[in-house]
Amino acid sequence: MPALSAAEIKHSAGPGRPRCYYRLNWYRLSSSYQSGEFRQTEFWCFYRHPETITVETSTKVDVLESFASLREELIWATSKVISGKTVFVTGGTGFLGTHIVRQLCDRPDCEKAIVHVRGTNPDAALERLINSAKRAVCWSDNYLPKIEAWAENLAKPKLGLIRGQWASLTGRDSNCGLVNSIIHAGNAVNWKAGYEVLKAANVNLTMELIKAALVTPAKPAFVYVSGGHRWSAGEDDATISRGVASSNGYSQMKMVAELPTKDF
Repeated sequence: MPALSAAEIKHSAGPGRPRCYYRLNWYRLSSSYQSGEFRQTEFWCFYRHPETITVETSTKVDVLESFASLREELIWATSKVISGKTVFVTGGTGFLGTHIVRQLCDRPDCEKAIVHVRGTNPDAALERLINSAKRAVCWSDNYLPKIEAWAENLAKPKLGLIRGQWASLTGRDSNCGLVNSIIHAGNAVNWKAGYEVLKAANVNLTMELIKAALVTPAKPAFVYVSGGHRWSAGEDDATISRGVASSNGYSQMKMVAELPTKDF
């Protein structure tokens, strides 16, 4: 990550509540995909608060000690979110998604991982999920009792789910079980397709998940994994919108999907 050149970073609060955004921009994959490792090479965060943050460029920091402390804090925080919960995951057959599912299954405090998978029926969806996890060396038969694969059709409303599944996601029927956390890592990637082609499988999917999260009494934690435009600290929504207006359909689609996620 490039060093900060300014000695001071000023942030002003916009209308509404203060916000905090974290953006994972780039990843460097390890030499072997099969190793299941990836390293973050750049991390950008933006706080919108009515205060001034001073950056001391000469301060000596024990990075490993600081990391250890932060790691414990994150472990504690995520345990509060996931403990004894059901987690709904989209994109579970992608590179990142397979690792998310594996880690959920390895956690004793996660009771069930419901994975939204493309397929004509639950058996086909589960088979596709298992095959993807095996290719990424992320599979164990011990995971089966925790995993429930929901076959999806992104071209249909309500994620293509059957009535009982949608009732579980939206909390309309407690007998179907409630979803307590949503990890949205799924999207259709096609760098040559236009915005309208990609909208149904990306923007509409994100909107359906946001609506479900808003109406369910479970008040689930909502994690949105995104790519697309590389943000800079000085950019606002209007600036970014102008930048992607003439870009490819994928970048346009990601921008449109990110805005409601950020604000809901």
